[in-house]
Amino acid sequence: MRLFVYPAALFLAFILYCAAPKLAEWLPRAFQKLYALFRRLDERAPRELAFPAFLLTLVMVMTLVPAVSAKSSADLTYEVDKGDSVSFKEREFRDLYRSEYSGDPSYVVFTDYSDLDDYGYLTAVNYYDKTVSLSESDLRNTWFYYDSHDVPKNMDYALDGLTFEANRRADSGTLRLKFEIYDADGKNYVYGTMDIKVGGGSGSSKGDITYTVKPGEEVTFDDDDFEKIYENSSCTGRRLCNDQ
Repeated sequence: MRLFVYPAALFLAFILYCAAPKLAEWLPRAFQKLYALFRRLDERAPRELAFPAFLLTLVMVMTLVPAVSAKSSADLTYEVDKGDSVSFKEREFRDLYRSEYSGDPSYVVFTDYSDLDDYGYLTAVNYYDKTVSLSESDLRNTWFYYDSHDVPKNMDYALDGLTFEANRRADSGTLRLKFEIYDADGKNYVYGTMDIKVGGGSGSSKGDITYTVKPGEEVTFDDDDFEKIYENSSCTGRRLCNDQ
């Protein structure tokens, strides 16, 4: 039975990490206790079992490494040039929520935004339909509502229209934000991460509509995006505006 102690403990730790990312910060202490336990078991276990146990543990580590690497990729990804902005899409938060629960989410809370001020700031629309700039300190205990009609007076904001504004002098790099998407009762939630890749500047090209998709996945075009482009143009009817 001792042969399976190492692999079983490793597999249990990995499952806990995947099921509850918040436990990741507790894992080092848990591994210390497991290591002490393993040493006591080694002193009692026959030596002929030590090498097979080591090999089995090594095989499981090599198997789990790709899965851990895959998990490190963000759930949502956006790209923006320095001095430019990018708006988050409500439907992406909704789709992420629906991957675990049915119905629509209620609100989003950002839980880790420690590098936000280094790259830029957020803008959001409040109850009075006014756009407000938000820095790291403004995100503490702040909710972004999926339904803009749920936004209360004098606090919180709508998820629709939430935008990241990149500083012109920001370093090129990737800003990672962590968030939780809650239901109306605040009991069920989905944990997620967002990567905002800040780069280039005026030298890079940018389309009127931008989508980001991971390798091997697909993205659906949103007709609202095309409608907004049309409404902001001088085109009428079915006439194409080639001079736009």
